Amino acid sequence: MKSKPPIIILLSVLLILILTSATPKLSYFETGGKKFLLRSSILANESFGTNSKFEIDLLQAKDAGVTVTGTYIYLSLASNSQTELGNGKYIFNEDVIHSKKPFVFSGVLSIDNKPVKIRGGSFAIVKKRKILKMDFLFKLENGESVKGYYEGTYQQTDRRKNN
Repeated sequence: MKSKPPIIILLSVLLILILTSATPKLSYFETGGKKFLLRSSILANESFGTNSKFEIDLLQAKDAGVTVTGTYIYLSLASNSQTELGNGKYIFNEDVIHSKKPFVFSGVLSIDNKPVKIRGGSFAIVKKRKILKMDFLFKLENGESVKGYYEGTYQQTDRRKNN
């Protein structure tokens, strides 16, 4: 009986590894029984005076343009720094700026340009190099829940007045 050439065995093992390797998670959110893909994000530093203020926009659109419209999640948050968004868990707080507390947020979910305020929830964020990872669970003003995940690069912008 002839043995199989080593190249065939090697190719077979390589094919099995490729087919069984983990595929990256899709960035999405779901609410009301519908799932929406998230394709891009914007991270803006809007800190002022002694206040830490950042904005994160998670967008369905591929190109994160200047004007955010359509289907998106807008988050206004306070971090533990005025220069860098801190990694960690953020908890909903209606009055982000005046609370002077780090790791709080407020926001809006918009589907087809129909915004609904976020009224509760939390998210965990890890920002490493140019990759943003977020797991989130929100409660909306209309009683719906939103859960989702985002992982991807982000467009960073500095909107501070004294930079």
